[in-house]
Amino acid sequence: MDQDNRILFLFQVLLLLGLAASVLVGIISVLHGIVTFATVHKGFGLITFIGGLILLPIVKNALRTELKLGMTDLYLNLGAILLIIFGLVSSVEEKANQQSKQLENIAAAREL
Repeated sequence: MDQDNRILFLFQVLLLLGLAASVLVGIISVLHGIVTFATVHKGFGLITFIGGLILLPIVKNALRTELKLGMTDLYLNLGAILLIIFGLVSSVEEKANQQSKQLENIAAAREL
């Protein structure tokens, strides 16, 4: 019986760590989405913002109960992570394109 309690405790700790990681990634993604929306590109910022919101437990519960999405946590998490990755990669590429255009403009101005 003592072994069962240890295993149960271990899984409870792992569950709490997973929830904490999900909330942390969600908050960071929401903040990054807001910054990206304001500075780099509105579409990519919005995609990252939505992905971060889906990871937050309050929004996840609302999606499951209010909208009656029959998805499990696994599918919601995978969808959110894919949205976040797409938004992050696209915003980094867009920022690099903006910087390269600025460098080209500076080089063209120096040639004149």
